[in-house]
Amino acid sequence: MNLAGSGSGRVIVTIGLSALCWAGAASAAQPSRIQAVRVHMQDGRTLEARSCRIEGDVAVVDMGDDGAIGFPASRVVRLEPYEIVITPPEPALVKAPAPLPVSQPSIEVSPATPAKPTVESLIQQAALRYNVDEALLAAVVAVESGYKPRAVSSKGAQGLMQLMPATAKDLAVTDPFDAAQNIDAGARYLRQLLDQHGDSYVKTLAAYNAGMGRVAKYKGVPPYRETIKYIERVLARYAARTSPPPSTAARTIASRSTPTPSR
Repeated sequence: MNLAGSGSGRVIVTIGLSALCWAGAASAAQPSRIQAVRVHMQDGRTLEARSCRIEGDVAVVDMGDDGAIGFPASRVVRLEPYEIVITPPEPALVKAPAPLPVSQPSIEVSPATPAKPTVESLIQQAALRYNVDEALLAAVVAVESGYKPRAVSSKGAQGLMQLMPATAKDLAVTDPFDAAQNIDAGARYLRQLLDQHGDSYVKTLAAYNAGMGRVAKYKGVPPYRETIKYIERVLARYAARTSPPPSTAARTIASRSTPTPSR
């Protein structure tokens, strides 16, 4: 699909899912057609979305009830519009209801509460937002907390990604037990560590577990038993989801180990 530009330099491609309507004033049994868009990414992943617009260098994708996410437009290979056809059931033949009494009590109907996004959808959105490998992010969540939003470690780490209070404060987290805040902050922190360690998964995981200062001190993985086991467990989870790239594959880590101090 060609991305059309405007005089303002803003490029918009929108496939609106909200345009759900019956064709004309036909009967209720007529099918409805919903327009959607399939976003193909550079890394081979595909997103099913309501719409996608390109604003400058940013692609903004409307994920429906899960909200909108933005990421570099350069990661989008192409947009594939498609149509969903929904055929409603034939209306049942019913007898006309008996006349209601003249006076009827009023009934208030509360609006339905929108469903909360799942942990998996929050991981997917944060991975796209900060350009972090989704499988790596999911593996860290699994090892850190076992997908338990209210997990607390003996050292005081909190939430799905086990953020220490000081780290959570630095990342502007107001509620570490809120799944969306915790995963967003943890993904941002992983992105910072990946940038500092040349996208090395091993050094990044070592810093996430033992701290950046200890990785700098030992110029690599600290010789702590807990940290070594942590890296092995995360990479094993990662490998179970996808084949790790050569630069980040599990490797033999220092055989010498000592107890790990608190983060």
